[in-house]
Amino acid sequence: MKEAINSEKAPQPIGTYSQAVKSGNMIFVSGQLPIYSATGKMCEGPMEECARLALINLQQILGEAGGSMNNIVKLTIFLKDITRFERVNAACSEFFTTPFPSRSVVEVCNLPAEANIAIDAIAVIE
Repeated sequence: MKEAINSEKAPQPIGTYSQAVKSGNMIFVSGQLPIYSATGKMCEGPMEECARLALINLQQILGEAGGSMNNIVKLTIFLKDITRFERVNAACSEFFTTPFPSRSVVEVCNLPAEANIAIDAIAVIE
């Protein structure tokens, strides 16, 4: 059994996918780009701002599903430039406390809509 999750507070999907899918007590959040939901515009600021915005979008979707950032057990970050890792890590420190979720950071050659970062997550709601 699965349920699509959609938050009006986060950017709407730009393809044939759900913002998130809830199955049992697990929530699978699709990759979130640094897009301002109010304007639909991509973040053009410093990497910390873009990472923060992608995380805020993820947070809004989790909230719609009845969860929070504390429910995340796995985070995957896709970066166009891995040398910006420390800036992304600094933004993550604003959203997570111990125990931190497990995490992968992967450098990619391109992302949708020419974004510089995308973040997806798996969360468990008890």
